[in-house]
Amino acid sequence: MGAAKRSTFSGDPEFRVSSRVWIIIIIIIIIIIIIIIIIIIILIYLFIYYLFIYLFLLDTLTVWGGQLASHATAQEDAWQHTLAFFKKHLMKNTDLNHMSRL
Repeated sequence: MGAAKRSTFSGDPEFRVSSRVWIIIIIIIIIIIIIIIIIIIILIYLFIYYLFIYLFLLDTLTVWGGQLASHATAQEDAWQHTLAFFKKHLMKNTDLNHMSRL
């Protein structure tokens, strides 16, 4: 009877992965982990930065510029202009009063 063969996961008893391959695999895994950690740190930094600006420094929605009341008025005016544009160019003979409730 012959000597017992070592069984490996590949089914080939002579299959061996060289140490260079393992080192390359480990380096790739470390690089991926470092990239993931950097992305997480950047996201946490951005979240904390904008939260700090919003809650503590400005106390309003002026982080994105302007004032809340004048912005709302401008949006209402822009909606009326949008409806007028639709009426003029898309629906020439149609009443758009039902759309103003949106």
